[in-house]
Amino acid sequence: MTKAPSPKAKKDAEKRIKDIDEVFVALEEAAKMMKEAEEMQRKAEEQQKKMEEEMKRMEVEEKRQQEEMKKKEEDDKKNKEEEKVKKAADAEKAVADKAAAAEKAARTRPQQQRRPRRTRRPRATRLQMQRQRQQRPLRLALPQSPGCGDAG
Repeated sequence: MTKAPSPKAKKDAEKRIKDIDEVFVALEEAAKMMKEAEEMQRKAEEQQKKMEEEMKRMEVEEKRQQEEMKKKEEDDKKNKEEEKVKKAADAEKAVADKAAAAEKAARTRPQQQRRPRRTRRPRATRLQMQRQRQQRPLRLALPQSPGCGDAG
């Protein structure tokens, strides 16, 4: 026969069972909390990874924009230099064209300069010249014979 447990032993046994049940409940809660913590850590790692990818993407984009700006500046500088060269070439061409035109004009001018244009003298001068002619003695050019000489 079995002995009937004493009320104290019964109470102790119930207390142990209750403690064991509490331990199992605590273990279950701890397992849930661990699962939640792991899930939160996984989400935080994903978020961190996304942030790093976004930063890399932004750095690449910024670098691309800097390269575009640098290329644009170089193109602008190159265009300005080309414009300067073109303006210089145009200026040289204009000078050459002027020189050619001047040379062409110089070739045609000597003929004109060789035959200077006669200008009319003022009326008073012409009248003066007529009076001078009238006042001069008339000289006729007579042929001189070789044997005849003026002595005198």
